[in-house]
Amino acid sequence: MRSATHQGRVGMARLGLEIALDSREVFAGESIEGALVVSIKEDVVTANMRVTLEGEERTRIRSSRPRLDRLIWPSTGYIDQRREIHGVERTLRAKSRIEPPGARIPFSLPVPIDALPSYVGRFSQINWVLRARISMDPPPDLIQTAEITLLSRAISSETQVALTPDEAAMGLTLEVTGGRVEPEAHVTGWITIGNVKRKPREIRVEMLAHEVARAESRGWQEIEVKDTLLAKQRAFEKQEMVEGARKAFDLKAPRDLPPTYRGIWSSVDILLRAVADIPLRPSVSVSVPVRTGATPPLRPVD
Repeated sequence: MRSATHQGRVGMARLGLEIALDSREVFAGESIEGALVVSIKEDVVTANMRVTLEGEERTRIRSSRPRLDRLIWPSTGYIDQRREIHGVERTLRAKSRIEPPGARIPFSLPVPIDALPSYVGRFSQINWVLRARISMDPPPDLIQTAEITLLSRAISSETQVALTPDEAAMGLTLEVTGGRVEPEAHVTGWITIGNVKRKPREIRVEMLAHEVARAESRGWQEIEVKDTLLAKQRAFEKQEMVEGARKAFDLKAPRDLPPTYRGIWSSVDILLRAVADIPLRPSVSVSVPVRTGATPPLRPVD
């Protein structure tokens, strides 16, 4: 078990509080399993013991709001925005007496099925902590925290299909087998060429991470958007680009594939996109979203 410890003083009694966890990573809809380990040298009376799962959604984006002394160039400052995410709480014991050398109190705390996954991106961050509190009689309380990584499971769905509009320079149909993908898994499907009005240089399939973060600033809504190319594959050679041609693709997701989620201020979508790169004209593309599972955070927000 992994653990975190804390010591405090209640009267003349020396107390130690440790959170021992089976794992610091848990899937939404499952339970955090562990125990509170209390070590003491003298008898103490506790009012109650409880554990709470607490979350925070944070966005940090560059402000584009003009200042009074700079009406043309935007401000280079940042907007930091945070909100608490409601989790779940469980009382382990009501009023009780603990005698030396202490006690070990096991617990199982269920995680909501719709809990946002832990995530660290360019503009946004989702963090979770497990907070243990022992209310003493008399006070003060004894508090300890442990970081938790929440993981989401991708939800399976039927094959998805998307088509370009009739007025597009060329027709493309994108079919994706299923609507879920896990890190390092393969995403498969087909691209079909429709009406060819202008022949492209190439037709490729791409996997993109679309991150959006929002913040409010004196009535303005500030938005940051970033598209990250995760993987790509050329689907057709030039000589194969004829009307009615159909070809399968197999795209491997990266190991650090981010989770899909939708918070109040931030979101991440994973898109599968077919792109026809047409000379001297805008590219023609069509995309479908896929759901992903989660990997642990990689780095903090700057």
